[in-house]
Amino acid sequence: MRDTFLFDLDGTLVTMELDFAQIRKEVDHILVDKGYPQELLDYKKSVLETIDSAVTYLQENGLTWKELKKEVDTYLEKTELEAASRAVLLEGAKDILVTLKEKKKKVGIITRNNRRVALNVLKKSGLSPYVDIVLARDDVDNVKPHPDHVVKAVEKLDSTPECTVVLGDHHFEIEAGNKAGCYTVGFLTGSGTKETLKNADIILNSIKDLKGILDSLFIS
Repeated sequence: MRDTFLFDLDGTLVTMELDFAQIRKEVDHILVDKGYPQELLDYKKSVLETIDSAVTYLQENGLTWKELKKEVDTYLEKTELEAASRAVLLEGAKDILVTLKEKKKKVGIITRNNRRVALNVLKKSGLSPYVDIVLARDDVDNVKPHPDHVVKAVEKLDSTPECTVVLGDHHFEIEAGNKAGCYTVGFLTGSGTKETLKNADIILNSIKDLKGILDSLFIS
């Protein structure tokens, strides 16, 4: 019986309208300004992966990396908090979480957002009472698509991968969930497409479509 549900946040339960292109531009500027060679910027990597690469480069070359990390973290938190203030609950999201809690299921949030941002979004959207645990990027050593987020959440909720469903709009969640041995659900409400989510066990248009199949697919 699957009794644990781990949700991504932005693009899955809410929309925060983050301008990822602008974020990438600003972060790259900070990294290069602090000594990371521009030619090493890899646009196939996510912003967080690029930051990690820059920190590693500065460490290995005996350069000051703490100032870089502080500046980029401050920028990301400020930008995400501004977006969090505009967060809008996706149709059906609260209804799903209410239903899961009524059925005594465990609910967790696994997000690449800052923890303060995630908590603010959950409070603003009225989802906090229905969430048992929140794991943000500052709560794990390695963010999604690494399975750390999922493994740690499963452990803290005293569950098992076989009893866990990982749900999100990005291949990060699907990859992390698959690596951890969980059932995975992809949503087309955020950045994901049928192609990028193809490794999910099932793809749905949005979270509101989850309610009709909860009993037959996950719970019974």
